[in-house]
Amino acid sequence: MTFDPPVREFLFSNPDQAVMILLDPATAQRFLAKQILAAEGEAIVTIRDYQVSVACDQRWYSAELISASRNQEIVVSARANVPSGCG
Repeated sequence: MTFDPPVREFLFSNPDQAVMILLDPATAQRFLAKQILAAEGEAIVTIRDYQVSVACDQRWYSAELISASRNQEIVVSARANVPSGCG
């Protein structure tokens, strides 16, 4: 029996709202203006419409973000967007 690793990345169906929920207002505005291209951190989230899809042997997880209790130390950086899909 094999077990799948825990989900580590979500695609949010409401990305602009997710940015405002997960980041502080000043950082969120810079992110939406594409001055910051990536953010990572830990949060306890409430989601709905959770979906899993498979493309090219890769699992993709998506959901609508409803609310979050975030860690204050979310790390943001300016880096290129990571392409998704089969290449």
